[in-house]
Amino acid sequence: MTQLTYAEGLIQQYASLFKEATSHSLTTELCKGTLSDARLLVYLIQDLLYFNVGLRLFGRALTLCDDVSASIVIAKQIGFVSNAENDYFYKAIEELSTSFSPEQVRQMEQTILPAVEMYIAYMEDLTHNPSITYAQVITSLFVMERVYLEWADNAITDQIIPTKLAFKYNEWIVLHSGEAFTQFVKFLESEVNRCGDSAASRNSFLATLEYEVGFFDECYDQELLK
Repeated sequence: MTQLTYAEGLIQQYASLFKEATSHSLTTELCKGTLSDARLLVYLIQDLLYFNVGLRLFGRALTLCDDVSASIVIAKQIGFVSNAENDYFYKAIEELSTSFSPEQVRQMEQTILPAVEMYIAYMEDLTHNPSITYAQVITSLFVMERVYLEWADNAITDQIIPTKLAFKYNEWIVLHSGEAFTQFVKFLESEVNRCGDSAASRNSFLATLEYEVGFFDECYDQELLK
């Protein structure tokens, strides 16, 4: 019997929560093209807040990384998300906003949902707290990216994605699937394994996974644009 790696063991240990994060109604409906414009707009506006903080977290990982080769991989990914993913946010939000009044959109843009606010505070601590280690940061980034890869790959495997899917849905799937993104997630996993087991790393894994579930839950259940 093949022994699980440290990262694989964490996923198995928290399998129920991991499944909840990777098979959420929000992402399942997004992949089917049935997620309402209201829910998608709320999700993207809130995720953009998280994205901006997450970019700085990638920077913290780059600062703390003790391996030159790994640093190059992280730096390249920072460049990618700063271009392709950043552009998608603004194009999709602009398109979706036409379905609502300026007042509704402004209200959403000025609102930070409680679960998102808590997640951002956690990420800010990872980014700025001087006692935080590379293992904690890279483990958190691994969870974030593995969750997104998993829901996208599951949708592709289960063949729930329509052949002709609108840009607002399809591009988000494209950004979180495919060979390049898969290889980056595998890199993060290898870094988690390289850092090894520690209480701090385990806490980072669990906390990030819980925040991911809370983020999806609250964006899906919000009342702001219903």
